[in-house]
Amino acid sequence: MPSMPADYSGDKNSLRLYAVEKFRQEQEAAKEAAKVAEELAAECKEWKWDDLPERFNDFKCYHGWHYFIFIGCILGMMIIICAFVFYCRQLKCCQRYCKCCQ
Repeated sequence: MPSMPADYSGDKNSLRLYAVEKFRQEQEAAKEAAKVAEELAAECKEWKWDDLPERFNDFKCYHGWHYFIFIGCILGMMIIICAFVFYCRQLKCCQRYCKCCQ
């Protein structure tokens, strides 16, 4: 609830003037917000989906390196898992058939 003006004397006329002034301020704020929204909408209309990779290139985000890093991480994890499985199989095989491992 907005605070009352300091010169509010309690009569209806000053309260009415205060309400009109508040309404005018809110209308101005709404017009400013509408102007900003229109500017943003115009900016969005200028955005073309065909030049999306170029726009990402402008921001240095779209170079494809993240794909190589992602695939490299997956391959690295697969190599580590395969090496661990192979090591465990070799260890079991060694323990089963070789007396030197026992």
